[in-house]
Amino acid sequence: MADGRATLQRIDREIAALRAEEAEYAARVAEVTDGLTRLRNEEIDAYRELARFRLDAEQGRRIGGALEAAEARARRMLAERERALAEYGRRVEEVAARVRELEAERSRLAAELSARHAEVDRADAALIERLAQTDDYNARLAAVEAAQRIAVEAERKAELAAADRLAKGQPYEADTLFMYLWNRGYGTPEYRGRGLIRALDGWVAGLVGYQAARANYQMLTEIPLRLGEHAQRARQAAEAAAAELDAYEAEQRRAAGILDIEAGAAALDERIAAIAEDLRAADAQRDELETARSALLRGEDETSRAAMATLIEALRAESLPQLRREALLTPDPADEAIVDRLMRLDDRIADLEEEQQRRLRLQQDLEAKRRDLEQIRGRYVAEGFDDQRWEFDDRVIEEMLRALLRGAMAGANLWKGLRGAGRYTPPSRPPSRGGTSRGGPVFQPTARPSPAPRSPGGFRTGGTIGRGGGFRTGGRF
Repeated sequence: MADGRATLQRIDREIAALRAEEAEYAARVAEVTDGLTRLRNEEIDAYRELARFRLDAEQGRRIGGALEAAEARARRMLAERERALAEYGRRVEEVAARVRELEAERSRLAAELSARHAEVDRADAALIERLAQTDDYNARLAAVEAAQRIAVEAERKAELAAADRLAKGQPYEADTLFMYLWNRGYGTPEYRGRGLIRALDGWVAGLVGYQAARANYQMLTEIPLRLGEHAQRARQAAEAAAAELDAYEAEQRRAAGILDIEAGAAALDERIAAIAEDLRAADAQRDELETARSALLRGEDETSRAAMATLIEALRAESLPQLRREALLTPDPADEAIVDRLMRLDDRIADLEEEQQRRLRLQQDLEAKRRDLEQIRGRYVAEGFDDQRWEFDDRVIEEMLRALLRGAMAGANLWKGLRGAGRYTPPSRPPSRGGTSRGGPVFQPTARPSPAPRSPGGFRTGGTIGRGGGFRTGGRF
């Protein structure tokens, strides 16, 4: 198993390896691009030589001058590209240095934050151990537990009474005449019938035995209401007792200096969050610069395209293909040698263009995997998994990373698997004299959910008593 920080370092190593391999392939693509430029220049030289050999002096000078001018323009553009590459390289290194600086600071603060959390855990454990030895605290805790038992029992009785009312009330509610009299309030001060209507209602009441049934039905309906009101009062009393215990425990933590330690941890947390924002901005800037530099290395920027277009345009001038065709028809060994050289250049250029595309695809694949992993890293840190209390099965992590690099797993699936492979271990708490976890709402450790909040510290009180009996005799320090 590896803790959250070690797992982050493993992801960082993989990103660094991908970035290095990506840079290597970018250099290989640039090497091929430069080779294509050299071959185009050699092609121009061969055509210039062929023009001098095949044409008269005036035509040779005109074509040769045009080729030389195109070559000179292309060279100026490529020199500009080299200057831009150097500038991008300098800026990328500046941003990379800034990223390294921020990462080092974030790691330092994260280690300090973990130390603060551990200090809080130790102080909490010592405080609960001390409080558990005092009669005052045990009496407070017993009062909360007793109030909770009363509330739970009152709610149970109210629920049973409500169920009993539904079951036993059905015969009454199924009797149309009884419900007619009940809804009119017959037999109560609210009844408003007069004259013939009152006489008829009395006849109906005698017919169905209303007076006796009304008393039973009234009791059946009032019992759940009374018990519900009692349950509500009991729940309020339990919550009030828990609130008193919360306040007492909070005061004890304050007196022990634990809140000051937590305040320091919260300040560290804020600094880490600010560094995370700076890191996101720096990473975005580095990606932007590296994308532009990669385009330069691949010859996909405007300057490189213009330089290559200048050379190709000069080579596709109408007179040059004609010159080559005429040289093929002339059995002169001198110009045949030049034509042979041009044909070999054609083959080499085609091969290099194919190799350029192959290397470009490999570089782009590496770039996509690196970006996926960097995005996962960002979410990993943002959701607090780089805490030493998180543990990951390093064998599973390694298998998932290998699957991503092979192309057998998408980045989204890796993130899902990574989140599922983690296990958070909350701080331990000392047992009571009875062997069970003790402490009021402050002292009970709770498992941290996934994704976890940034700071595992924090004071929880006993106000978590719920209506359904979901009372916790403790939260956590």
